[in-house]
Amino acid sequence: MSTRALQAMLWAGLVALSGASVRAAPPIVAVEQAVETSAGQLALPGSGIGAMSLQPCARCRPVSLLAGSSTRWIVGGQALPFADFSRLVALRPAAPVVVLYRKGSGEITRVIAQLPPGVVR
Repeated sequence: MSTRALQAMLWAGLVALSGASVRAAPPIVAVEQAVETSAGQLALPGSGIGAMSLQPCARCRPVSLLAGSSTRWIVGGQALPFADFSRLVALRPAAPVVVLYRKGSGEITRVIAQLPPGVVR
């Protein structure tokens, strides 16, 4: 078999395979939403379980979210008990905080505070 014939067969095979493997990608669906705020803007539930109201942006309507027993309270990449999280963010009201919640239910999955290094011990 000549080199030209081998190349033609190879190209034909590649074209056939590429056509068979092209599929429409499934749509990307957001399952979580996030609200960026500061620690001072958080109205934390008293025991870590309860409703929180946040305003996603200056002109946005507030959203009512629910913190539950599965909500993770995170500072500096470390999950903390709610009482420790609450104490630390109260000391730094300007600290940036991200609240992540399930889009359909409003259930808060994580609250992440960015505090200076060395704060969490």
